Amino acid sequence: MPEATPEEPMPLRVDRLVVRYGERTAVDHLTFEVRPGEIYGLLGSNGAGKSSTIKSVVGLVRPSAGRLTVFATDALGAGRRAKALIGYVPETSLLYESLTPREFLEFVASVRRLDPAAGAARGETLVDAYRLREEFDLP
Repeated sequence: MPEATPEEPMPLRVDRLVVRYGERTAVDHLTFEVRPGEIYGLLGSNGAGKSSTIKSVVGLVRPSAGRLTVFATDALGAGRRAKALIGYVPETSLLYESLTPREFLEFVASVRRLDPAAGAARGETLVDAYRLREEFDLP
C-alpha cells in the first residue's frame, strides 16, 4: 500500500468524525485514510452516513466533532484552502434553471460565504475566460 511522504502527503484523513443533526447522529466516530493512488467508495444502507461523511469532507456540512485533513491541510481550520484541493460532483445537479449564470455564481459565492465583491469579480473573470458574456444574464 502506498505511504504518504512529505512530498506526497495523505490525500484524505478522517479522524473520529461525528456528524449530528439535532439529536440524530448520522456519523459516529468514523476514522479512515485514503492513501496516495487509492480510490475509495462508501457503501452502506440508507441513513448509514455516507452522504453526511462526503458533505463533511467537502465542506458542505460542519462536523460536530473529529478532524478532517486534505493533503496535510486542516479542512476545518483552513476550509477554503482545503476546498481548493477537492473536486466534488454531487448526486443531483445544483443548477437552477430559473437563474441566470450571474445569479447562480452569486448564489454559490453566498453559500461559500465569499465576499460579494470578490465573488462578483471572480464571476466576471470566469465569464470572460469562457467567452460567455452574451449568456451571462440570460436564464
